[in-house]
Amino acid sequence: MGEGQSSRYNSSSQLCGFSNEENMLRLRKCLKGKALEAVKCRMLHPSNVQGVMDTLKMLYGRPETIIQAIVRKIRALPSPNIERLDTVIQFALSVENLVATVEACEIGDFINNASLRYELVERLPPTLKLDWARNSRNTLNPNLLDFSSWLRFIAEDASAVSISAGSDNRFRSSKKDGFLNHHAEEDRQPSEKPSVAQGSNKPFSKDFAKACPGCKGSCSSLAECKRFKELSYDSRWAVIREFNVCRKCLRKHYGPCKQKKACSVNGCKYLHNSLLHSEARQSTTTTATPSTPTPQAPANTSSNVHQGQSEILFRFVPVLLHGPAKSIRTYAFVDDGSELTLMEQSLADELGVQGPTKPLCLRWTSGANRTESLSQKVNFQISSILNPSKKFPLHEVHIVRSLQLRPQTLQIPQLQEKYRHLGGLPVESYEEVSPRLLIGLDHASLGNAMKSRESKPNEPIAVKTRLGWMIYGCCCKTNDDVSHVNHHSVQLCQCETDTDQELHEAMEKYFSLESLGISKPEKLLLSKDDQRANELLATLTTRKNGHYESGLLWRYDNVRLPDSRAMALRQWECLYRRMQKDKNLAQAMNAKMQEYLTKGYIRKLTKEELEMSNNRVWYLPIFPVVNPNKPIKIRVVWDAAASCYGVSLNSVLLKGPDLLASLFSVLVRFREFRVAVSGDLREMYHQVLMRLQDQHCLRFFWKENPDDATPSVYVLQVMSFGACCSPSTAAQYVKNTHAKQLLWEVGLP
Repeated sequence: MGEGQSSRYNSSSQLCGFSNEENMLRLRKCLKGKALEAVKCRMLHPSNVQGVMDTLKMLYGRPETIIQAIVRKIRALPSPNIERLDTVIQFALSVENLVATVEACEIGDFINNASLRYELVERLPPTLKLDWARNSRNTLNPNLLDFSSWLRFIAEDASAVSISAGSDNRFRSSKKDGFLNHHAEEDRQPSEKPSVAQGSNKPFSKDFAKACPGCKGSCSSLAECKRFKELSYDSRWAVIREFNVCRKCLRKHYGPCKQKKACSVNGCKYLHNSLLHSEARQSTTTTATPSTPTPQAPANTSSNVHQGQSEILFRFVPVLLHGPAKSIRTYAFVDDGSELTLMEQSLADELGVQGPTKPLCLRWTSGANRTESLSQKVNFQISSILNPSKKFPLHEVHIVRSLQLRPQTLQIPQLQEKYRHLGGLPVESYEEVSPRLLIGLDHASLGNAMKSRESKPNEPIAVKTRLGWMIYGCCCKTNDDVSHVNHHSVQLCQCETDTDQELHEAMEKYFSLESLGISKPEKLLLSKDDQRANELLATLTTRKNGHYESGLLWRYDNVRLPDSRAMALRQWECLYRRMQKDKNLAQAMNAKMQEYLTKGYIRKLTKEELEMSNNRVWYLPIFPVVNPNKPIKIRVVWDAAASCYGVSLNSVLLKGPDLLASLFSVLVRFREFRVAVSGDLREMYHQVLMRLQDQHCLRFFWKENPDDATPSVYVLQVMSFGACCSPSTAAQYVKNTHAKQLLWEVGLP
């Protein structure tokens, strides 16, 4: 409950002298949804009225939440475009609404929010930015109130000229040969008259009203127009609807038509001119059954574009629906332009399926919206009529009152005779069928083409899907025929009135601090290097003989390395002279190397291996490191940072993603149980084997026998202590992978 609603509640209670009982009745009548659930238990007794108001104010009365919701709506608006003045007006009114809300909530500091003002100014086109700069030049510290006042003047000027601009736009559709007929409202009353762009009863202009709608000539009526008589049945009806011509006398006039004569063609009793008669419509009407819906007027939620005389077939397919009550045969429309799967309420009743109520708002083309307040989400199964035993699940199908899709006729014998590539297909004919199920992209696998047949351009295409064969596309070889293009694409509409979700998200963010260390954080965006490192880790890491094996994380696929033998040999000579001076160091290094050799961490290369040609070879210098806290223990480091000709091994390796657990999460886990346990892995890096291809990039020099004249070449067979990718590979990725494997083996989540 916002501050304005709370103040109106208090003022009305004081003015009318409402008692607690009367106020409780008022609250029971107006509250609904989550607000009602939050205070439902408190509404049992009138004495809890103040407690109910306090709870509502805590949930929905915080001014910051209300203002942030308005700011999000402004950010979601399209940027103002000087070519579309309606966007400028809408943007100005939204900013004015924001400022009015801030003033009503008495948050004066928000008016001076400079960052938000800069953000709003950046949304303006360049011409308006310059105008704002000139206007704010004389203001010392302009705020949101000044910006809103200036936008108000711009919006008033835009609204003053947008009327004439909008009236001129109505003539543009008459320049084309085709006609646009858009029906956007479902529950229009018969007395209501749509606008001119949607088929108005008023003529476009005086001159246009005098011209013949069919040929733009001087015909007294369409019954005498030669061009109108040459059009097909659908094209004639398109002209009638587009120019609002009387279907009885084929003239344009105001008021009811005086002609009451029926069509009388083959006994037709419809009150329309004989030029508008259709044999298919008459036969289907007289023989309609529940399984074949009666043809109706064009769908209110479709856009029909007529541009010649070609026929267009949509992806209609006969299917079997399986519900708790029974199985029903009907037709489905596979629409790749719709987000949702929809079915008619009557079909759901016949199937006997029910589900939770979920209000739905749909958006079609041209910004047309439709609300289904009683829509439900249901689940059932679907199958092909040729293979009823193979069923596919349909989850979260939304129920609507009526789809009202445009009827379609498919004559298979005629198509197979005309197009040879359609011969032998198991497809049945149908007439004037309106699908009662629309399958959207949330079940795209059902409409996926597994086989297809096609021939020349402007000829129909046949595809085999999981629901059977379907034929769609153009059914003519010329472009002069009439084509009917229906846009039934359905999308979810993000209504501005639905604020419950926004308030829920605001409260969730408000209490997000309480979930630190408890709830799992969202996945962070990874850089391209980290993405490549993850791919390499997943590909190269395998388990062999009880140990994990991985490889170096190369920055590029084809890395070329210079010859580093001389550099590594010089470093070895320095280490050798050092060991000659320090006998303790020499003894410790020899013991450590002998230990590594015994454990299989290193191995000496044979003469044949040295003579073999390898794509990448790199020699690493080695040096000892002693921990002051552990003077007896010595650690050998393979210096991957040593450079040769400006290139080092670490410079061509990826560091890898940061897989370490955060210190905060580790500390927070100490509060889970009474006793905390920590552990360490001995020689962690050396427990991960190095793949054979990368071992030659870990070569180094060593003398196993001090009396040898030259040092021998060894390779490291495990992850090295010194490579930049070792912490990510050995210490984290392999450890985490092994932990997940153990959890799976013991049956833990």
